[in-house]
Amino acid sequence: DWARPAGKPCQIPNSRFDFVTIPDFGGFCCRYSPNGLWVAWTSAAPNEHCIIVQSALASLDGTDLQRVPAHAGLIYDLDWAPDSNKIVVCSADRTATVWSFENKGLPRKSALVVNLSDLFKDLSPDPIAVLPAPCYIYSVRFFPQNPDLVFLAGQNGFIYVFSLVQDHP
Repeated sequence: DWARPAGKPCQIPNSRFDFVTIPDFGGFCCRYSPNGLWVAWTSAAPNEHCIIVQSALASLDGTDLQRVPAHAGLIYDLDWAPDSNKIVVCSADRTATVWSFENKGLPRKSALVVNLSDLFKDLSPDPIAVLPAPCYIYSVRFFPQNPDLVFLAGQNGFIYVFSLVQDHP
């Protein structure tokens, strides 16, 4: 029976993850990696639109996170590859970007002892592809059976399919 009075903003119930000095305008999406070790979400500030990645094993106080400016427009959606090594984000700037964590030393399985400061020394993902579209892109997904295929859902009602194994995606 919880209700919010009209015109009154919602309050965040627990803790705020994104501790930064610039004010955020909020985000559209938050996803755990398939292996359950990482959480990524989107954030929008006046001049940058970011993805933020944090260990799901860390204390959720915002101390161990990686903030990556990713797009010129609002980021509407993100998805993790099934192996948790890549992330794809889509934006109002009419592109989707694929980022790789493959050479970052992220653990593949849950570990009993994890030194989080070592993990976050170089967690910044590497951009591996920019996928263009003729419109805003509202949703993006890796194909579960073949993570080299990326599906984008456009504002114009079309689905765009990209292969990451071609010379020019």
